[in-house]
Amino acid sequence: MICDDLSPAPAEAASANRHVLVVDDDFDFADGLAAVLELNGYSVCTAHDIGSAEAAVEKCLPDMAVLDICIGTESGIDLLNRLLARYPGMPCVMATAHAELDTAIRAVKSGAYDYLHKPLHAEELLAVLSRCDEMLRLREETALAQDAARHERTLLFDAIESIADGFALYDSSDRLVLHNNRLADMLGPAADVMVPGTRFEEVVRNSIVNGEIRAAEGRVEEYLQERLERHRNPKGPFEIETGAGRLLRIEERITADGGRVCLYSDVTARRHVEEALVESESRFKDMVANVPGVVFQLEKPADGPAVFHYVSRSAVSLLGLDPDMVMADPSLWFDLVHTDDRPGFDASLMRSARDMEPWSWEGRMVLDSGSAWWCQGGARPKRLPDG
Repeated sequence: MICDDLSPAPAEAASANRHVLVVDDDFDFADGLAAVLELNGYSVCTAHDIGSAEAAVEKCLPDMAVLDICIGTESGIDLLNRLLARYPGMPCVMATAHAELDTAIRAVKSGAYDYLHKPLHAEELLAVLSRCDEMLRLREETALAQDAARHERTLLFDAIESIADGFALYDSSDRLVLHNNRLADMLGPAADVMVPGTRFEEVVRNSIVNGEIRAAEGRVEEYLQERLERHRNPKGPFEIETGAGRLLRIEERITADGGRVCLYSDVTARRHVEEALVESESRFKDMVANVPGVVFQLEKPADGPAVFHYVSRSAVSLLGLDPDMVMADPSLWFDLVHTDDRPGFDASLMRSARDMEPWSWEGRMVLDSGSAWWCQGGARPKRLPDG
């Protein structure tokens, strides 16, 4: 039997919408227990044998259960095992009129949450169910938090996979947390060891062993220590050349928790462009060096003084002017024009810029030695986007 105090117990109030399955072959006991639980906010289904209990489970989908250990000639522990097999983790409280310790131990070993003796006291029962409710609530909150964490992790992975650069994150113990597929593509076979938990040193050593770092050739241990020091104390981006001839720009930063974020950019195309520019510039200089005269590039902004962007080295031998000094101070060039020829010189420049016609001028230029040279100049104007 259950005690006759059927009033609610505020201190142990139940969470709303918790469903309880009560199974006891004593109809009056089951009904009395259901009344107490309903007064305290629970929804209750009752059953009086294992068959009806299994049917009730299908109907009310209980969150927890109160089971009699002896259900007539049937075993409440057998029902307990069936319930837990189908709903692992369901809190089940066993009730019995028998006080044998071995029965209690067997019930707990079978997975019962707790064990109570009949006659049950409302406050004691409600306290146990309240703890069951708290356990379920914590499980639900944990599940929600885990779902949120998985969702955030998925978003993070998607974001990392969407960037064009290679990305790797190491924790404060220098163990790999995650990386994107772009980095694996960049590192090739050297990325085989890149699984969560791998130490950074092992990743670098594997890259060296696979011939993916040219700077390490012939000096493996020395390079490894240099690389580890740079990793521990990042001082800005640097570049490495892989065994396949790719140029990777690496930038590492320390995270708030002492980890490392590593970004890898493939700058091979940029290097090819730079090499092509150097080669082109070299050819241009060779060509200009064989031109009989001074080659220059002059810009005349609409609202500012003229600026030399380039003056060939032949200006030294022909005019006695250092090209760098002329680019810094264009007046050094213009002041060589003979005083009598300066008006025509200025007018020809203005006319060419205004009408976008080829510039042509002949006149005298007076060198520092005092000798005057008769010079001929020509250029083809090009209007810039800013006018």
